[in-house]
Parts: sequence; structure tokens; C-alpha cells
Amino acid sequence: MGTHKLRAAELVGVKMMRKCLIGLLMVLSGCSAIDRRVAEVEDHLDFFKTHQIESPSAFSPVRMRLIDRKGKAFLMRGKIPLYRDPLGFAYPELMEKAKELIGEGKEAPIGTPRLIVVSLLNHFTENVQIRVEREFFARNPAKGRFINIPLFGAPIGPEHFPKEIDDAIDDYMVDDLPEYVMRLKALLNENKEIPTVIYVHCQAGKDRTGELIGAYMMQEMGVSLERFLEINQGIVNNREISVFSENQLRWFEHLLKSRAP
Repeated sequence: MGTHKLRAAELVGVKMMRKCLIGLLMVLSGCSAIDRRVAEVEDHLDFFKTHQIESPSAFSPVRMRLIDRKGKAFLMRGKIPLYRDPLGFAYPELMEKAKELIGEGKEAPIGTPRLIVVSLLNHFTENVQIRVEREFFARNPAKGRFINIPLFGAPIGPEHFPKEIDDAIDDYMVDDLPEYVMRLKALLNENKEIPTVIYVHCQAGKDRTGELIGAYMMQEMGVSLERFLEINQGIVNNREISVFSENQLRWFEHLLKSRAP
């Protein structure tokens, strides 16, 4: 490996280590984010009790929403489309709800669309779920394809850098939202002639899903951050988005403002 490549690898390693240390310091500092994180854990526990114990085989599309469309391509959001016992991909239920959201009956029927799943799960703690989705499409390539874009959120928001915000954004905006929004936009445009559902999800369809869909709506649909947070809260039973995802969106908001003419 050449000297320049080694130097680039070192810089990436240092940058990632710095971000991890910042996140650890924030957790150890006893800041208000911990209270919100506890509420999120309780929310996940409630979901587990309801869906894992009382109805272990069920997948509920209650948080599915249609966000945007380009021709015959439809961008949707929701939670993880898996059965939990036994673990499997909930393709029939997901597509039934997707066709309902598209609104067959109000226009010429489009049949069963292709499905592109954009999973925001990570390989550190959610590798089993990622594998189930990836293997489904490996066995059923005619049904669509699987894309994994792990999101983590930002440990600190831009309000901590009132004077150095433009210098800090590259270090503290962990997720590359500008790139990921462009990928969603490209998926819509590439498939606008073919009936296609682009389904974005994390686990609960709340935080990471809210982060990426929020960035898309801010950039492509002109929705303000505060308005999006209201919309997101209404979808997820009045729970606030995680502090990490909100931090990331606030960095993205600053980026959009800095690029505005």
C-alpha cells in the first residue's frame, strides 16, 4: 500500500476513534440525553412485550407511510419487516400495505411492484436481521433487492459549536446524509418507469428511519426540521426521535442552510 493510502487510512481511523470517544464522554457526562435514551429503551421493551410475547409471529405495518413518488416509484418508511417467531421476512404483509398506500383503485392497477429494501441496521448488533433480509432477496431476486446503509446518529449537535460550526461539521456529522439522500433520490428516478416500492426501515421505524427520511424531506420536499420532528412524533406514538438522530438532523439542517443561495 502506498504512502498516501496509508496516510488516508490513518486519518479515517483517527476520525472514527475521535467520534467514538466523543460519544462515550457524552454518555458518561450524565447529560439529559440519558433520560431520553431510557425512554427509548422502555419503548423498545413495550414493543417486545406486545409483539414478541403476545403475538410472536405478527408483523404490523402500523408505522408504514408513503413519503414521495416519482412516476411509478414510491418511497415509503416503516419498521423492520420481519416475523419474529420463527424469524423471517414479512413480504406478503409488507406488499399488501404498500399497495394500499399506493392507492390501487384510484388509478390504473400496477400489479405487484418490485421491492427495494433500504435497511439502516448495523452489523455490530443487528447482523442476524440483516442476514434474514439479504437471504430473502438472494432466494427471490425477481422480487427486488436489498441495500444496507447503517446509521448511527451524531453524539453532539451543532449548538455546541456556535463559533466553529463550519470547522466542526466534518468531524461530528457522523452519518453521510447528503450522500444517502442522493441515493434515495437516484433510486426513485432510476425506477420511475417500473412499479417499485423503496422501503426504508430500522428496527422501530422511529429514530434512524426518521433521520434519513427527515433529511430527504428537508432537502427534496422543503419540509423544515421542526415540522418534520412533529410529523415523525405523530407516526411513532408521540415519542421523540432519539437525541443522536436529532443531532444528526441538526447538522444536516446547518449544511442545507450553508449551501442556500
